[in-house]
Amino acid sequence: MTDILTSDEKTRCTKAFKQFSWGKNGTVRVKKLARVMRRAGFAPTDDELRKIFESCLGRTRLTEKMFLLLMEEYKSDLQITQDLYEAFRLFDESGEGYFMTSKIRELLRAGDEALTEEDVEALCSQADSDGDGKVYFSDFARVMMTPVKEPVEL
Repeated sequence: MTDILTSDEKTRCTKAFKQFSWGKNGTVRVKKLARVMRRAGFAPTDDELRKIFESCLGRTRLTEKMFLLLMEEYKSDLQITQDLYEAFRLFDESGEGYFMTSKIRELLRAGDEALTEEDVEALCSQADSDGDGKVYFSDFARVMMTPVKEPVEL
């Protein structure tokens, strides 16, 4: 385990887990996970819970170690989202919740990387999913989280 959770968060997670644990084996039912997380001081959204449930891979019970690993991943994802939002706000200077694709074009054309006009347009079309010329946070985050496929040199 890494140090993503603070010692206070680990303590809260452990206490919450023990309050909901069952039997000699000290496990918690996955369906009680939202309650355990809230008791530990987290406030997961329905989408975040859905992702966590999917990562349980059909398990019906979690050990304390599994729970702590899930909380590390959850907090790491929260940090990534926060970092992406801070980057997004650099583009959305007016605070309207979007920025224009023209800003991306301008930045990509001014950069040191040799991007073709085709590359610039492809990136802009990915970032502007509905074609209105605006990039919203959800599109920005999706594009930023998409792995870049490097061309294979032959």
